Amino acid sequence: MRRSNLAREFRRVRGWRLVALLFCAPSVLANQEATPKKEDAWKPIRFLVGTWDGVAEGEAVRGTVKRTYEFVMNGRFLHERNISTYPPQEKNPKGEVHEHWTMFSYDRARNSLVMRQFHQEGFVNQ
Repeated sequence: MRRSNLAREFRRVRGWRLVALLFCAPSVLANQEATPKKEDAWKPIRFLVGTWDGVAEGEAVRGTVKRTYEFVMNGRFLHERNISTYPPQEKNPKGEVHEHWTMFSYDRARNSLVMRQFHQEGFVNQ
């Protein structure tokens, strides 16, 4: 093929690709829009992420609480760390510091979030 024939052939092939793209693009885009987006499994508790300070209420005593929530292990778990501090009182002259950790995970088999809470006293809530 001579150079001018080669250039003409290239333009012809390129033109057909453009025509095919123009005809196929709308159906491809429509299929992408019709496919539902995967819902964020973490949405119900995502608002917790951050650091929270507040008041803790116990048996006839008020204390302070600090909680931190952060995603860990490539976003597969939401980790909460809690420290509640109660000042000295008549029933407990030394005061008290309570600590627990919570791990939230998404269980695909159950299609739900699961919470496991580990307390310094040695018990676990699920």
